[in-house]
Amino acid sequence: MNQNSMLDSFIAFLGGSVLLLLLLLAAVGTAQRAMGQPLLTTAPPEAALVAVLPTKTSEPLTPTITATATLQRPPTETPRPTRTPRPTRTPRPATATLIPTETTTPTITPEPSPTRRPTPSAIAHFWMNRPIGPDDRNWIEPFYPYASTGQGAYPVHHGVEFINDTGTPVLAAASGTVILALNDEELRLGPHEWDLSQDGAFYGNVVVIEHDIQYEGRKIYTLYGHLDRITTEQGAKVAEGAPIGLVGMSGIALGPHLHFEVRVGENDYHTTRNPHLWLVPFDGYGTVVGKVLDAEGNPVPEAIITIQRPDEEDVYRSDYTYAIDRLNPVNGDDQWGENFVLGDLPPGRWRVSAEVDGRLLVREITLKEGEVVWLWLEAE
Repeated sequence: MNQNSMLDSFIAFLGGSVLLLLLLLAAVGTAQRAMGQPLLTTAPPEAALVAVLPTKTSEPLTPTITATATLQRPPTETPRPTRTPRPTRTPRPATATLIPTETTTPTITPEPSPTRRPTPSAIAHFWMNRPIGPDDRNWIEPFYPYASTGQGAYPVHHGVEFINDTGTPVLAAASGTVILALNDEELRLGPHEWDLSQDGAFYGNVVVIEHDIQYEGRKIYTLYGHLDRITTEQGAKVAEGAPIGLVGMSGIALGPHLHFEVRVGENDYHTTRNPHLWLVPFDGYGTVVGKVLDAEGNPVPEAIITIQRPDEEDVYRSDYTYAIDRLNPVNGDDQWGENFVLGDLPPGRWRVSAEVDGRLLVREITLKEGEVVWLWLEAE
């Protein structure tokens, strides 16, 4: 027998043995089914169960949910301590230390220029009381002071304003005789060009008092305009503080207020003076009187005056130098000859400034209670 025949016989034998084994296994499986026993080949489902378990063990991921607890907002809000940069606001001490630098301000204020002119020799004449009582608004309104135009919004003002509700009592500023108590549609008391027949009343219900006191031998008058009602009569003798009328808005008035004037020499629209220099200042306050001049020595009209504390940036008050009205002039005081007044000013150190021809003129003053301080502001 050759080798090829032997190989074929072996393959045939091997194939028959495999076939016999398969038949035997099939027979055993049939017998187990008949007995209801599970086959070993059903084990893969168990393996599948085990494969699922790892996915269940993925439940430990839930601790990562507790990781959200690390997102606790309160701790993250504890950066509020970062608000402690408020200590950075403590640089205020640094700004406060600027106060020593204020001692350098004399280099800013042109002290030499004012000293070229002497202070006027004048005697204060605060001889009158407020025409509005202390329980009402008895301060002069700063928006439309004497001899101003309210920055061009109004005619040149020949008096001052006390804004109060209609019906507020108006009082005589000093003792004297009521020489007029009427509506001035009957008699021109305002601008000389005022045409009563066409323009009507200027002051409306008005009272004029000639006072018992005189100034350098001349008569003094006070005028109370825009009254709602007059409560005195012509010829009546009145004491200081006597009621003479009620605040209103008769005549040319935008709202209820008292228009108050001081007239010197004669009862005329052209003879007014600044009431700030006649009314007694509030207790504990003082007055600054002065003049703003250009480089040629001429009074500067309607220059804005600002006043502030030397160690503060905020402006305490603004005012204006007197406007020029050639048709109906306003006047400085006969002794002071000023073109601005800062009345009812608290005492202390002040910086006063005005801009003239693009240049800022600055001076510092010290004001005491009840004192009048004169001030030159002159461009060089």
